[in-house]
Amino acid sequence: MFKIRECSVCDRRARIYLWQLLQRRFQKKLNIFGIAVYLTPKKQAGPSSAKSSKRKLVAIMFTDIVGYTALSQSNERQALQILETHNRLLRSVFQKYHGKEVKMIGDAFLLEFGSALDATNCAVEIQKSLRDYNESAADNWKIKLRIGIHLGDVVHKGKDILGDAVNIAARIQPLSDPGGICVSQQVFDQVHNKIAYPLELLEKADLKNVTFKTGMYAVRLPWEEERLPIPQIENRKLDRLRLAVLPLSSMSPDPNDEYFTDGMTEELISTISNISGLSVISRTSAMQYKNASKRMSEIGTELNVGSVLEGSVRKSGSRVRIAVQLINVDGDRHVWSQNYDRELQDVFAIQSDIARKVAQSLEIQLLSTENERIEKAKTQSTEAHMLYLKGRHFWNERSVKSIKKALQYFRFATEKDPSFSLAYSGIADCYTVLADFGAVSPDEAFSNATSASLKALEIDHGLAEAHASYANSLESQWKFDAAEREFISAIALNPNYATAHQWYGLHLERARMFDEAHREIEKAGELDPLSLQIRNNVALLHMSRGEYCEAIASLKSILESDPEFGPAHLWLIVALAYGGLYKEAIEEIQREFVGKAGIGARPMRVGMCGVAYAKAGMRKEADDVIEQLKKRSEKEFVDPVIFASVYSALEMKEEAFQWLGKGYEMHSSLMTYLQTYPWLESLKSDRRYEELIKRIGFRTGDP
Repeated sequence: MFKIRECSVCDRRARIYLWQLLQRRFQKKLNIFGIAVYLTPKKQAGPSSAKSSKRKLVAIMFTDIVGYTALSQSNERQALQILETHNRLLRSVFQKYHGKEVKMIGDAFLLEFGSALDATNCAVEIQKSLRDYNESAADNWKIKLRIGIHLGDVVHKGKDILGDAVNIAARIQPLSDPGGICVSQQVFDQVHNKIAYPLELLEKADLKNVTFKTGMYAVRLPWEEERLPIPQIENRKLDRLRLAVLPLSSMSPDPNDEYFTDGMTEELISTISNISGLSVISRTSAMQYKNASKRMSEIGTELNVGSVLEGSVRKSGSRVRIAVQLINVDGDRHVWSQNYDRELQDVFAIQSDIARKVAQSLEIQLLSTENERIEKAKTQSTEAHMLYLKGRHFWNERSVKSIKKALQYFRFATEKDPSFSLAYSGIADCYTVLADFGAVSPDEAFSNATSASLKALEIDHGLAEAHASYANSLESQWKFDAAEREFISAIALNPNYATAHQWYGLHLERARMFDEAHREIEKAGELDPLSLQIRNNVALLHMSRGEYCEAIASLKSILESDPEFGPAHLWLIVALAYGGLYKEAIEEIQREFVGKAGIGARPMRVGMCGVAYAKAGMRKEADDVIEQLKKRSEKEFVDPVIFASVYSALEMKEEAFQWLGKGYEMHSSLMTYLQTYPWLESLKSDRRYEELIKRIGFRTGDP
């Protein structure tokens, strides 16, 4: 725009003076086609600039009228009238989805939304509104719009938003068809299972001047012009060999028997999972349809299953009546149904018969080993079985209190039947999770988990659950190679066991084998598509790779599904802090921990709040957390690695290594996260860190 030419007449002082003159005259920014241009040099961030700009993760939408530039050149008056109609129609939709209009650039809108789902739903309604308008409009008055949406980090500066994410969103919009919507991979990850419209992966969708590769997807709307068949959409046909066992309805007169009905659902899932020709949805996802009044076609689409088993249970005294039916989701057809009226002690025979009938109805030939596993009764004691089901009920609540209660019931079950392998496997899992929660010392957890899982394997070496439990115990004891062998055995015995895939994925993540970890966690997600814990693991995997933007997006998506899911709140604080969004991290602490029950919950929660305080430069608050943890450690177990994490965030290396030394001596299970999670990052350049990694004996994958 302005250029100072080199001239023999102008000496250095003259050139400086001319530059200063231009600075004073054009101190404010110039807006050229909506792009902020500054003539003054960019100031270094300081206290004043920190107040005027703040980072935030948002969904960004760009819209653009197709052919508007050509129209404005040929008929400016008509172009302005069309623009006025366009603005009125779109602004009425923005408000419904909490869209914030950042600015208008010619005929294009730039908007921000609090969630990717709101942005996508808004885009769909915009296109529907324009379609309705176009049906009654003359051809030369029709409005065709392209819409692009991206999810990313932006900097708020005054009323404007800046950053790479804005540039990417602007470059996505031209990829959409006239009347269409195009979204980035980051948006797809958040909405693909929440909207009613298919998303088609676009080929050769490189973005101009964007160096990294990211997938682009078109939202295919039902009123769009007919297209050639799309392979991805054809492949969406539901597979009848993917099966969901829906929660059985309790018809029992005693409401306290509901645990029995839920337990029967879980055991049917476990029994049918032994059929290798089937892909069976796990309990966590299936149980979300308890008492749901959804059509079978909706459930089939949401879980991506072609077959559904549903039914009811009535328990009365020593009798049990079970009614089940197998349904083909396509056409909502009944394939097979059966009623069972038996003694309670025959419940395992009923489960085995249902599994066989399902295999026959779906034309699957059972292997002899599968037949043996299906036929094998888990216990001969009805009383032990009832106690085990109560244990599973409390285990699935996943709090420290409920897991301790589950542990009691599993122990009672083994007292009634000392050969009940599943109950021993349950005991092992309880101790492993209690150690992860920091609720018991490593010594207590490892000794009990190992002995219980080995007892389960001694009774039934073909039990996948026992192999996975033993693998977890070995992992916590830093016996990584042996743990991997057990994980592989568990998956080989039951490829449908989502938990084995999930735990094996975490094992691979700790070894920094990130691609392999992603494949296993993705497989777990296929088997348990509605599991919030598995989605939480995906977010932690992003964090391990330093992908904080993606981790934040994943965690916020989980909290949209369930605002009370505690682990997502905890790790969101950490992801925000390490992503540089300190203010948002502290707000999350105030809102979710201090503002509710206080941060005096589990020591891990307290420690991670301390980490966030330290990263935000709030030294006093971080020190207070350390003091609180020290006082609590006088009455309860607090893992030394939690102390080390806060000291590391404070960059107090000596103190951090002292506490890591204590963690090493007691074989803390949290030491297995040493080379992945970010809160020890300030120590990684120290030779003592490398020595610790070698002494623990980590497997190593990606750098």
